[in-house]
Amino acid sequence: MSISKLVEQDITDEILQDYINGDLGSDVRIQLESVLKSSKSIFFRYMEIKETLFLEKKGPHPTKEREDELLKTIQTKKTISHLLIRILLAKDKVSISYSDQETLDFRGVMADFAWRGSEAGPLTIVRIIDNHEVSLQLVPGERKEEYFLSVKCDPYQDLSCQLYVNERMMEENSRLNLGNFFANPILSTEDSELKFVKGGNILFTVSIFLQID
Repeated sequence: MSISKLVEQDITDEILQDYINGDLGSDVRIQLESVLKSSKSIFFRYMEIKETLFLEKKGPHPTKEREDELLKTIQTKKTISHLLIRILLAKDKVSISYSDQETLDFRGVMADFAWRGSEAGPLTIVRIIDNHEVSLQLVPGERKEEYFLSVKCDPYQDLSCQLYVNERMMEENSRLNLGNFFANPILSTEDSELKFVKGGNILFTVSIFLQID
């Protein structure tokens, strides 16, 4: 597709789905990413579609009516099985948005984030997901786009956490009471996902979208 100047009114669900599937040309993708940073309504639609596609992969291909039902359910559901977290790191602030918020403040929720001069400090996010307290900590790596991630979970018994990058499993952490760091960093240029597994079954997942300005 060719759009000279992509504005909010141009962005359909089809365009957002093409973006998620990696089917957009680089020029449209860059323009869309700019809109995602400035429009909370478009970003929320993006989050909805991303989760719908995730749910779709877990079972038979849904009908159009079922897809519409899933989109409505995402905004009102009380039990979280899949959480999307978008983290925007700027020079003097951090903004966090979550897929389970009915009303998103685009500037997000300020987390524990300390700046040492011009360098970013550790970022800690704590959320309750399916009756588990999950604590995520991100620490800057040597490269600007690189962060190392630790995961802690309570209760942690018989639970492990698998780190996926671009849908490929990189490593697994089975000591979730210690808050150990994964050896592989997560990058702002890649899609990162955590799968919390018990007895071979996935209990819940957390996707992390890291953006650095």
